[in-house]
Amino acid sequence: MQVTPYTNPAKGLSLTQAFVKRCFDVIGAASGLALTWWIIAVAWVLASIDTRSNGFFTQERVGKDGKLFKVVKIRTMRPAREVSTTVTTTYDPRITPLGRFFGALKSTSCRS
Repeated sequence: MQVTPYTNPAKGLSLTQAFVKRCFDVIGAASGLALTWWIIAVAWVLASIDTRSNGFFTQERVGKDGKLFKVVKIRTMRPAREVSTTVTTTYDPRITPLGRFFGALKSTSCRS
């Protein structure tokens, strides 16, 4: 079986099914971005002001089969000058006010 970008042997999808699924995925992602781009832009501007540097940063992650990829994130911490650890605590001085706000949003959205 020849593998193309539109086949997924693990799921057993035909070429047509895989193409339709991919189109649905791309349209869904584009729709989500069209609806939320302004939130991302506002967060970037606020993070840029708050940290006095670029509001975005990239981070490497490990994906499927150990393949590395980069994630673009909003900067919510200042550089570690006086702290010699990478562990973040609740009252970590590196966390910006915007970072505290985002943290509060994250914790309240997960409560049941």
